[in-house]
Amino acid sequence: MKLTLTDVSDFRNQTVTANTLNSNNEAIETALENTLSRDGTSPNTMSADIDLNTNDLLNMGDIDASTGTIDTLDGTTATITTINTDSLWIDGVEVGVTVGADGAPGAAGQGVPVGGTAGQVLAKIDDTNYNTEWITSSALTDGDKGDIVVASSGASWTFETSVVTAAAKTVLDDATVGDMLTTLGGQPLDTELTALAGLTSAADKVPYFTGSGTAAVTDLTSAARSILDDTTVGAIRTTLGVGTADNPQFATIELGAASDTSLARVAAGRVSVEGVELQLQPTSNGLVTRTAAGTAVARTLTAPAAGITVTNGDGVSGNPTLVLANDLSALEGASGTNTIYYRSAADTWTAVTIGANVYFTGGTLKAYEVWGGAISDETTTITTGTGKLSFAIPYAFTVVGVYASLNTVSSSGTPTFDINEAGTTILSTKIVIDVSEKTGGSAGYQGTAAGAAVISDSSLAANAEITVDIDVAGTGAKGAKVFIIGYPT
Repeated sequence: MKLTLTDVSDFRNQTVTANTLNSNNEAIETALENTLSRDGTSPNTMSADIDLNTNDLLNMGDIDASTGTIDTLDGTTATITTINTDSLWIDGVEVGVTVGADGAPGAAGQGVPVGGTAGQVLAKIDDTNYNTEWITSSALTDGDKGDIVVASSGASWTFETSVVTAAAKTVLDDATVGDMLTTLGGQPLDTELTALAGLTSAADKVPYFTGSGTAAVTDLTSAARSILDDTTVGAIRTTLGVGTADNPQFATIELGAASDTSLARVAAGRVSVEGVELQLQPTSNGLVTRTAAGTAVARTLTAPAAGITVTNGDGVSGNPTLVLANDLSALEGASGTNTIYYRSAADTWTAVTIGANVYFTGGTLKAYEVWGGAISDETTTITTGTGKLSFAIPYAFTVVGVYASLNTVSSSGTPTFDINEAGTTILSTKIVIDVSEKTGGSAGYQGTAAGAAVISDSSLAANAEITVDIDVAGTGAKGAKVFIIGYPT
């Protein structure tokens, strides 16, 4: 840094003079701290770049740095990196290596001959030690090189016939491996041939392929070879001992390993098993039926007077077919479940209409029952409360609907009723009778109510206590009744 000091112009004011001298001393100390020390006293490092202003560094020793940046002549910047002690890299490219110490001098007269041009290489002239010459790398000197004679500055190479025969030359001048195989009359490499070549041959074995490019060996016995050399089917039969012609005839055939089941000819179209004739050809058309040992007759399927129609009963024109007819056909066409049908005319069946208070399921016909009653008198205004009505059903009961009615409507407020089994409600939505209306209930039984009650427990136990509550009384409502509709379970 540059050092700038303040001059003392008047020593009469001691305070000003002392302050000026102290400021100059501090500036000098700061400047000295910011200078390089020749003897290496710390701090002795730069905190900014040094601009030599095109001047040189003289008598410079080693530069100890892992990387450095230099400005090149073309105005760009290059990074110098020392990878190790033997190499130097600029912008990632190795540009030089450290040259080691000089080797020991060679014997007198040995070394590189004088002359030569750029691109030439050294080559031996003869067998004499150190006898070399400069040659162009793309050419060889003419002359006998042992087994090869070089001529025309390396353009012509001739093999001596004692080393390479005329037959060998026919292969050496081929351009491709395929051409060489053609010249040699060889078979190109093939996965199937390779698979066969990998097998181990043995007596009474034959190769076969187990897959694409894979093979194995299997047994080939002398008995099998005695069949393979036969040239006709008749010859094969002769070898097998089953006849001497292409259509052999046998008086008797033994079935199985033993001789206890013999098949023999009785007459034209007739055979026997162990002497018992099989009747396979009845005298008339129809379905063959065995009627006794060695006896068979033709039968025909016959339809009854009504109900079933039989087509092709004797099976001559095809398979016999049975089709329902008349009343059976009508019943077959009936549809629906839990439905009762009655014969309304000949070959006609009609579904029975189930009345509104009758229930049919699972083959059982049941009539709906209604349980309940009045929960107030006809002239007194109803009030809220529990247990307004209590009763029991002597058997298990399935609830299909609930219903409530009033003798006198409510002028304001909606009377609301609840039904309980053993103190627990069976309704997830209570029975509500709208203002100025007289009826309400579940779906199908809700009367004039806008909303329907919802049954959450439809199965009532036998003899369970059933109670009815009034949750909302409304205004002026009278003559309330509540009912349960269902059937014995």
